[in-house]
Amino acid sequence: MLLCTKIRLQVSEADAAALEFMQGKCRALYNWWIMRLRAGEHWPGWVEAKASLQASRAHDPELGYVYGKLLHEVYFRLDKAMNAFFRRAQAGETPGFPRVRPRHAFFTLCYPAMYVKVEGDRLYLPTGGGGRTGIAKRYSNIVGHLTEPAPADYREVATSRDARGHYFASFVTEQPEVAPRNGGIVAFDLGIKTLAIGVG
Repeated sequence: MLLCTKIRLQVSEADAAALEFMQGKCRALYNWWIMRLRAGEHWPGWVEAKASLQASRAHDPELGYVYGKLLHEVYFRLDKAMNAFFRRAQAGETPGFPRVRPRHAFFTLCYPAMYVKVEGDRLYLPTGGGGRTGIAKRYSNIVGHLTEPAPADYREVATSRDARGHYFASFVTEQPEVAPRNGGIVAFDLGIKTLAIGVG
């Protein structure tokens, strides 16, 4: 069972600009594929689609400033969306073709755990360029401040932004399955810190 812990992430203006740039480029790559698929192109699967990334970088060199694992995640996300579409179609359900992601919505950036670092209340996220890429870094690696302690043994960190412009880091951890018990009370923690109930 996967458990997601969502924590507010405080970032500087420069780091916010880096996040906005990378999510915009990831969203554009995702939407470009969706439009091609809507036009009738066959989905080749994530392996073959991911192999086209070099050609996409040649077409749009600014993709080089996006951390590579974030771009790879675009293909995995497309693959899940297309597989779900085919599964619904085969089951005779309303398939609902994957949609273009709107510009006003933040395209969630998913980092595998091994590429991020947490030290105390600081979360370090890499950006593209530098190293062996041969491309100078446009944005420094992001250093965000977590407002709560991060869980241990997370497998993925997803960064997002809400409508108010607040950033969040969601830590995905794997929890053991709990065998169901007959009777008793079952409670679910929905992450709500304050709940108000009105009586009319």
